[in-house]
Amino acid sequence: MLSLSYLDIAFQVVDLENERSAQPKGDQPAILIYSGGSNVGLFAIRLAKKAGYTVVAMASPRSFDLVMRYGPDAVYDYESSASIDKIQNTYPDITKSRQLFQGPFDGLLC
Repeated sequence: MLSLSYLDIAFQVVDLENERSAQPKGDQPAILIYSGGSNVGLFAIRLAKKAGYTVVAMASPRSFDLVMRYGPDAVYDYESSASIDKIQNTYPDITKSRQLFQGPFDGLLC
């Protein structure tokens, strides 16, 4: 049975894909997937990449290798306050995020 969390993420990404298709070709917007190392986060990463987004994920350092196998463009440590500045400097145009769980830096990025 498919978890409701998976269905919710799938519907959110379909909405994002509809927005994405309205943008000019070659303009690849960025999205932040918080808790990218969770099973729902990994699913969200794959869907967002399929929808054509530049995917920035946050996860614990022990999950970086796993998360990178799912194809995000970058992975940052969700426990490090320095990650916020790095993400904001590297991806200043992030306007979308999908927060799958609450963490210590909620609301500081988008």
